[in-house]
Formats: sequence, structure tokens, C-alpha cells
Amino acid sequence: MKIAIIGAGIAGLTAATLLKEAGQYVQVFEKARGPGGRTSTRRTDHGDFDHGAQYFTMRDQNFVNFLADKKFKANIAAWQGDFRIWKNGHFEPEVIQDDRYVFVPGMNALCKAMAALCPVSYNTRVSTLEQKGFGWNLHSEAGEDLGIFERVISTAPPAQSFELLHGKASFTPKIQSLKMTPCYTLMLSYADGRALPHDSVKLIDHSVLGWASNNHTKPGRGSNFNTIVLQTAPEWSWANINTDRSLMEQIILKSAEEVFGMDLKNPALTAVHGWLYSSPQSSSDARYYHDSQSGISACGDWCLGARIECAFLSAYSLVQDIYCHSG
Repeated sequence: MKIAIIGAGIAGLTAATLLKEAGQYVQVFEKARGPGGRTSTRRTDHGDFDHGAQYFTMRDQNFVNFLADKKFKANIAAWQGDFRIWKNGHFEPEVIQDDRYVFVPGMNALCKAMAALCPVSYNTRVSTLEQKGFGWNLHSEAGEDLGIFERVISTAPPAQSFELLHGKASFTPKIQSLKMTPCYTLMLSYADGRALPHDSVKLIDHSVLGWASNNHTKPGRGSNFNTIVLQTAPEWSWANINTDRSLMEQIILKSAEEVFGMDLKNPALTAVHGWLYSSPQSSSDARYYHDSQSGISACGDWCLGARIECAFLSAYSLVQDIYCHSG
């Protein structure tokens, strides 16, 4: 069976890896120039930045077993440090319910390892699906004929999946109502030793910031530079989608200086990255979506929650239920 998978993030590459292991022919299409999705890592001459997902947890045994595979376990390390929350203007120790892990040397390491095992076409945005016989003929935004596939799995955010699949799969009205919040990441690098006083801070009720961390304190992030990641709160992100990036940088930086009581001006490097589809506003009622008549499916973290583990479980459930059990 030929299966097209749209998206080379955690969900897409999990599905591709499991399906390939089950003997299916898979082809992954990714619009970016590399794998990772929201587990992307920004490589620079002034240090590296995990500018999307910051860490992950392992609660489900299926996820634990998957990562224990010798192909992947070398890319995993525990992140231990001084973790705080900021609430009502005060710092408090964060009570950690689950151990925190990171992929090494960057958060995109797992996707890179999975992508090495599967055929992936990068810089390829799938724009149309045309039914041909019992399959689907995919075309790219650049006008390329990408081939005919018997099954299609979209791991794109719900808005993008709806746009692509509307009128072709019966479940699209259900995903149309699923919304995701944006987030902006400010990356800062310092050669003079400056760093935040805590390794990570989850800001509960700040008007601008939602997260701050010393990225260089994560395992495997050795560098001559200290790297700081600042991420914005959902409400502020929504309200500032059209804000000029240079002004956005100033607002985020000033907010961090006020929270931490320190000078963060004149970094060796500064960059802003915007995530239009960062986190689901709420989880859906399904682990995945599948139309048995059309052979089209959709899955992703937006089905179960914002965690990396949720993206894995959505894809894992789809493959096990549809492809491994029903044939």
C-alpha cells in the first residue's frame, strides 16, 4: 500500500516509521527544508536554540518503549535544573509532576533520526489532492505531480488540514472548529556570561511572557555562548499577530528585563520566530480522524494536547487501529 504523509514533525514521522516497519510504502512531504515541526532547533554561530517545544515527558508506556529503541535512545537526556513558576509577581519553585527530558543535541534530534529511516521530500508543500481511481493524486504548490497514493495522512494543523482535505474526507467539519494559539519566540545569545537566574520559568499570569529558559543548561547544548529563549503568552500573541517584529522584540526583551531585574540589552545575537499554530486551545474528542471510504486520515498533537507525547500517541493510535489491526 502506498501512503502519503503530510508533515515531517513528530506525528508525521512517527506514523512513517511505524508504517515502514509494518511493511508499508510511505512517502513524507514536508514544506520546510528540514524535519522537526515545532521541535525545530535553530543552529547559529552564536549557539543553538530550541525555539519551539522546550522539553518532553514520558507518561505512556508505548512512548517509553518507542524511545527505548537503540535507534533513538542515544538522543534522549534528562533535563534537571532550577525550575520555577512566576505568579502574582513572585518566583516560586515549580512542582514537577513528571521528569523532563530533551532530545540531544537539539529538540529536532528525534525527528532527524526518524527522517533518516524514511523517504522525505523537503521544501514540498502539498496543495491539492485529486481523486484518481481508488487513490489520490497529490500536487505541490509549485505544480509538481507528487504521485498517486492509496492512503493520505495529514499531520498539518487543523486549519491547514481542513483547507487541504475539505470535501474529500467526512471528518473535516469536526476539525474545522479546532483552534490553535500562536506563540512568538525571542532568541538571545550572550558571550559575556549573562544568563537568567533560573534554568526555566513558566509565567502563569504575565501579560506578555509565558516561558523563559536558559537553553544552554539543557544536556548536549555546549557552546561558548549562553542562550536564552523567551516565549510569549497566548493572549498577547493573538493580540500582536500583526505587530512589527522589531517592535515585538523590544516589548519581549523589556518584559524579561522587568521580570528578572537584569540588563539583557546588546546580545551577540537576537532573532524572533513566530509559530502561528503553536498549541491547541483545547484537545479534541478523538485521538485521530479517519475516513475509511476515502482512505484519508488526520492526526497530530492538536487531537490530544500540546505535549510532544500527544503528537506521538495520536499517530501511534492511528497506525495501530487502522493499519495494523484492520489491515
